[in-house]
Parts: sequence; C-alpha cells; structure tokens
Amino acid sequence: MTLTASKSLKPQTEKHLQQALTSIRNYECWRLSRYLAIDDAKRGAIQRFGDSTALGFNDVGYFNRVYDFGTENLEHLELITGLYQSLWPTKNHFPIELIARSDFDFHPSKHILERFDFFPGEKLVRLGLDLTSTAEEHEQPFSVYQNKTLPQCQSRPRIEYRHPTPSEFPAVLDLYLNGFGAPIANHPNAKRNMMQLFNRPEFITWCGFSDNSPIAIGMIYIDGPFAVLAAGVTHPRFRNLGIHEDLIQLRIAQAKSIQCQAIYTWTQFGSQSHRNLIAEGFTDLRVERVWRKEALSSMRTSDSPRSTT
Repeated sequence: MTLTASKSLKPQTEKHLQQALTSIRNYECWRLSRYLAIDDAKRGAIQRFGDSTALGFNDVGYFNRVYDFGTENLEHLELITGLYQSLWPTKNHFPIELIARSDFDFHPSKHILERFDFFPGEKLVRLGLDLTSTAEEHEQPFSVYQNKTLPQCQSRPRIEYRHPTPSEFPAVLDLYLNGFGAPIANHPNAKRNMMQLFNRPEFITWCGFSDNSPIAIGMIYIDGPFAVLAAGVTHPRFRNLGIHEDLIQLRIAQAKSIQCQAIYTWTQFGSQSHRNLIAEGFTDLRVERVWRKEALSSMRTSDSPRSTT
C-alpha cells in the first residue's frame, strides 16, 4: 500500500506555521472542552491572556500549557501561574508548558521566564503537508483504504484498517493509554474523558486490527479546511512493520477526500514518528523547545502522547 504524498509545504513559511499553530491549538481546545462538558467544569479552564490561550486541567497533566505565548505575556506570568495554582489542590501539581507563537523567541527573555521557574524543555517539531498541489496520477483515492485488509506477508500479519465499533472503544483506549505509558491509576479518568471524542464528525479514529484485536491507532481532527494528525500509537509487538506509515497515508487520503487544504501535526524532534512523517512528504515548519515549569512531584501523570501522530 503506497501513497505518493503531496508536495511538501515551502519551508518555514509564516502562513503555514501560523495555521499549524492555530489548528493544533483549536484541536486541543476542542478536546479539553469535550472533557469539561462531562460534569464539573471546575476540573479545568480555557482562558485567554492577550492573544494567548491557557489550557488547564486537574485530572491529568497533559493539557496544562499556554498556546501562542508572546512578548506581552511576559507581563502575565504571575497571572498565568496563578490560574494553574487555582485549579490544583497543591501548588505546582503538574508541569506547565509555554508554546511560542510564530513570531516569538523565548531566549531573549529567559531571565524573566527563569524568575518564574520556566526553563527549556523537550524539543518538538511542527510539520505540515500541502494538499492542494498533489500529483493526482501518482495517488490512490481514499476509497482504496476504506475497510481495506492488507494480505499477510512474511514481514507482518494480516491487517484490517477500519473505524472501531462502540463495543471496541474500551480496547482501543487501553491500547492508547498503555502505548503512551499513562499510569494505571489514571486509566479510569482518562478513559471516561476520552470516550467523549468518539462518534464526533470532526474527529475520526482509524484502527489497525489483527485477529479482530486493535493493534494500532491513528486519529485525525478536521479544523474547517485544515486537518490535524492527532494521536497515534502501535502495539509494541507490531512496530517496525510499516503500520504507522499506513495510518499516516490513510489519514492524508481522507483529508484530501474532503478537500482539506493542508494537514498539520507535531511530534518529538528526531523521533521515529518525525522520520516517518518526513518520509511521507511532510515538511518541518518549526523546531522548538517548549519552556516548562516542572511539577513538584516527578511522577508522570500524562494521559496523552508527547508524540502525537
């Protein structure tokens, strides 16, 4: 199964970087808003500080970050950290991360950030793929992938790609949470939250199945004319068999089938996910270090991947 990807975005273009940051932020805001709609909205918050958006959540650590952080937000750091402290029963309960907007560089202001205990964290990369200038004669239509079963070969078992049924959602979420190392104690709350994402038209889940068991996941979020490659994971026993690449290709084809203009994502710089995305035609839009205020406890509390595709 080979799909020739679209021509990649022109490197480092302001337009596509800004749209990537906007679509990824929109996805995270949508997801957190779904979680907060379950019952007690005081479990978290989505709050604006100037042109930035702060997301906070007291169930798990993943959402606690500020998107589109810019120069004016340096004056808001006390208010920003105060927002998170108001959400948590103990001070600095989770790490807090800052994601720069397209025109901001943290380093010239590091002396201010360090006063509030923010320091450079992991290196991430934002990527994009233009879907408007594809060589059509070299691409397979989305219909090729729908309910597609790949034949068994020497290198891997027979794989079926399809949407999970409601009865399969719990097993899919177990694969997701185990794949990203979420603490077992977090699983009940995380699964309760994530059940709110299924059966929504803007959020589509694909799975690879082997012997009717889910062994890989690839999710995609539709943000108007743009798409975001959201979370993906492959069971350790089925890695290095090309399944992750299949799910990238499938989601590219689906985005094209609904006339999306571009598809964006983010992952850890230099990871296997990063390498696979580049191989499928994605282009690096920005390599960055998030700035991070560490939690008092070193216990890992995330319910979501640092590498999302």
